[in-house]
Amino acid sequence: INRASGIPNRPNDGTVDEVPPVGPVTVEVKLPKRPASVSLALEESDFDWKYVARRGKAVATVGKVHIHAAIVVAYLRPDRARQPTGTSEHALVKIEA
Repeated sequence: INRASGIPNRPNDGTVDEVPPVGPVTVEVKLPKRPASVSLALEESDFDWKYVARRGKAVATVGKVHIHAAIVVAYLRPDRARQPTGTSEHALVKIEA
C-alpha cells in the first residue's frame, strides 16, 4: 500500500494531487427512438456509439475519462427536422471517474 500523497514535503497529507484517467467506459441508455446524434462533451477522448433498435438502447464507449465527461444525446424536433443547427432537443448522461 502506497500511503504517500504524492506531495514530497507532505507525505502524510491525505490530499490527492492527481487523478488518473479510467477507461474505456461503456454506457447503455434506453431511448424512446433513434437519436439524431450522440457526442462526447467536457473532455476529449476516443468516442463511438451505436443504436441497437431491437433493444431500444444507445450504446456509447468513451476511450478514457479523466475527471468527468458528458454524453449528449440529441433529437431533431419534429417541427424543425429540416433545419440542421440549433433546433434539437438534448439529454445529458454525466460520467464521473
